Amino acid sequence: MRNPTRSLRIARGVALGLAGIALAVEVPSAAQRGPVSSGVVVSAPQVPVGLGPLPDGPGKVIGRVIDRETNQAISGVTIVIRQLGEPTGRSTRAVNSGGRIVTADANGAFVIDHLPFGDFVVSALAAGYSSGGAISISTSNKQIRLSEAQPSAATAFEFSKLGAISGTVFGDDGKPVADVAVRLLQGMAPFLRPVPVTAVTDASGTYRFTSVPSGEYAISVYARSITIPNTVSEMYRLALQRSAEIDLIAPRLADSEAPVPRPLPPGLGVTLGAFQLSIEDAQSRLRPVTIDASGSVRTVPITYQPDLTSLADVTPVHLSPAEQRVGLDIRVRAQPAVRVSGTLTGPVDEVSYVGVHLIAAGMERFYRTLNGEAAVTVSDASGRFTFLGIAPGQYTIEMHRMPYPPSDAQPAASTATTPLIALPQRRLERWARMPVTVGQTDVSDLTLPVHAPLFVRGRIELDDAGASSPARPASGSVRLSLEPQTGQRITFPTTSVTPGEAFALGPIFPDTYLLRIQLLAVGRVISITADGKELVNQSLVLSDRDQTGVIIKLALPRASAFDSLGLLSRPIVK
Repeated sequence: MRNPTRSLRIARGVALGLAGIALAVEVPSAAQRGPVSSGVVVSAPQVPVGLGPLPDGPGKVIGRVIDRETNQAISGVTIVIRQLGEPTGRSTRAVNSGGRIVTADANGAFVIDHLPFGDFVVSALAAGYSSGGAISISTSNKQIRLSEAQPSAATAFEFSKLGAISGTVFGDDGKPVADVAVRLLQGMAPFLRPVPVTAVTDASGTYRFTSVPSGEYAISVYARSITIPNTVSEMYRLALQRSAEIDLIAPRLADSEAPVPRPLPPGLGVTLGAFQLSIEDAQSRLRPVTIDASGSVRTVPITYQPDLTSLADVTPVHLSPAEQRVGLDIRVRAQPAVRVSGTLTGPVDEVSYVGVHLIAAGMERFYRTLNGEAAVTVSDASGRFTFLGIAPGQYTIEMHRMPYPPSDAQPAASTATTPLIALPQRRLERWARMPVTVGQTDVSDLTLPVHAPLFVRGRIELDDAGASSPARPASGSVRLSLEPQTGQRITFPTTSVTPGEAFALGPIFPDTYLLRIQLLAVGRVISITADGKELVNQSLVLSDRDQTGVIIKLALPRASAFDSLGLLSRPIVK
């Protein structure tokens, strides 16, 4: 049986997008409704404090810091050097806090002398600049070695100046709208990823993102509807009063990343028949629910700059290094909204009191790394679900259950401004998914069957032909993993296999995957086939059934080649 105390913590801390909102009887104040973000994309680097002294020696490090685009010097950059300890296993660790800090001069040059011999990491901390790479940061690191044979070393750091993006959000009447959360998506559709900060419009409706790396961006105003059946709210309220009974519903809400019922401030939530409806923005802040004269809900759909509601129609904004892009205005328009409802089908204990998510077309790739649903709801005792406040468009309905491990450790909550962290012990248990088209009228009586998760199964075979005295690899010397081409709120499945054995990768959703292999010894992959078809440079597509019959054939070297082990990583399918 689950620990009731843990269940209560989960219920209060893990609901998707509800982190930071109190679930007690007190109504949250405006300041408590969500995190505040300044719109700074790349934060200034933190200068370390408390570095211990370094022993005096004959070593010296010289270097220069320059602008990658202009080749001009960058002055005033903080340079930090730290000494590293002896290698331990396959890693190198710092054995103490010894180090020194200097500042680059007007020519971008720096000198660090009187250093002992040994291994060092030299870091350049350049506020207002990006070091580039997949993750843009303001710090660049270089590792160097000083010795009697090489008592001095020279190094150089290159940075790109950061830029800015700004504009104004306008409403239906053409007037600027204050207090609107705006967010960035980096890249080009469909390969976008969310930037984990938001900017809020000021009194003049202006938003601004500062310290932005060069690249391609989409800019959007985001909101999602949250629908809670009154029966679920009442059950949850009673469960909170009888703490032992919270175990009946809290884990189900947490495991399916469902919204947790909570009090709604006046004007920031409404009761419509058998349901409670609230709206959240990109910072998980509650927004007013608009009801027109006919009693119908009006909603602002996810809107991309300048006034688009489909991600497929977006033309990315290009930002060059040091560029200040201004006037990137967004016009949001409230639309009459409808309801979408249906039933999860399967055993009652699999379909009752679980979260159901509505994802706008184009958001499937990354909605699990940042709150991105158009709507979220909770199924009732019979598996019935209803979304209120849905704008016309193309969507996918999804349900998933990934139980937390039965321990007292509280899982980390997600927010609208921080990516979800990996939870390696969570495993997919059940899922449901279907596309749906929403027009001007309600969509009713949908049926979503609940399915067991999928697996990729196969075998690793050895090809010893042409090898004299072939080596026999150690147990678990081949590591396999699946990398989804679309987002998943689940850790990539990984397994270690001994050649000659069968393997199973999963559990996973239907998706398109890349199959990857790591050899913990010297060797090479000859071929990969599935159902007799070659899979090199192709993808594994899983829809409604397991992928079986995957054969990975390896060629192994002579036994002597295994005397020096190394880690070789090779993508098998691209």
